[in-house]
Parts: sequence; C-alpha cells; structure tokens
Amino acid sequence: MTTRTVHENGAFASMRVVRTAQRPARTGMVAMAISLLACYGTLALIGILSALGVALSPDQTLVKSVIVASTLLATASVGFGVLRHGSALPLVIAACGEALLVTRVVFGVDRLLELLAFVLLAGAVYVDFRLRTRVRCAARGREDD
Repeated sequence: MTTRTVHENGAFASMRVVRTAQRPARTGMVAMAISLLACYGTLALIGILSALGVALSPDQTLVKSVIVASTLLATASVGFGVLRHGSALPLVIAACGEALLVTRVVFGVDRLLELLAFVLLAGAVYVDFRLRTRVRCAARGREDD
C-alpha cells in the first residue's frame, strides 16, 4: 500500500514517485550512456575485433532491446523531472527523440535519423538536468552559476 499525497499543483502522487522525482537527474544520464554504448559501442567492438581477425555476431534483437529500453528509461527520467521543475519542454524533446529512435530500430531507416534521435535525447537529458539543478539551487536560496 502506498501513501498518496497532494502535489503542489493539486495532483495526487504516490510518495515513491515524489521521492524519485526529487532525486538528482543522474538516472537519465546513465541510461543515455548505456544506450549510446549499446549502439555505438557494439559497432566499435565488432569493428575492432574484425580488424583483429575475430568474427563476432551479437544477437541483434538483444542489442536493439537494450537500446530501446535504456532510451525509454532516459525518457522516463526526464518525465519525472517535469514533477520537479514543471517544464514539459525536455519531455517533449525526449519523446521526439525516442520516437525517432524506435522508428530507426524497428524499421531500419536512415542512420542520420538515429544520430538525430540520440542528439535530441541527449539534449533533453541535459536540459532536464540543468532545470533540476536550477530548482535545487533556488530552493537553497542561491543562484545557479
């Protein structure tokens, strides 16, 4: 059983959701790093091993699943940031990046689309982190540097 509280905008939220939203935005950055490593790190590893004469063929379904799951986690982290700072702009940008990335993974469209998706998602995670930092500094009574 979770305790429900009234948030400052009048909406109900469970205490677990509120505590998660009040933590630093490192979850989004870690999830973004995992998705980048799963995507481009796998390509680099295969390239390096191929140059050394080792043939490696990872399960593409597993790699794609890790990429999509970690970008979904990054988008969810940005979504929790909306509860903290109140700006929906990073969430909209992250959702656009997520949609482009899922389109790329599922349908195999242009690689430029994949790069654009990662840029959008990384930008959204960065903006969310800056907004959370600004709110945290304002709560302490200081200006953000």
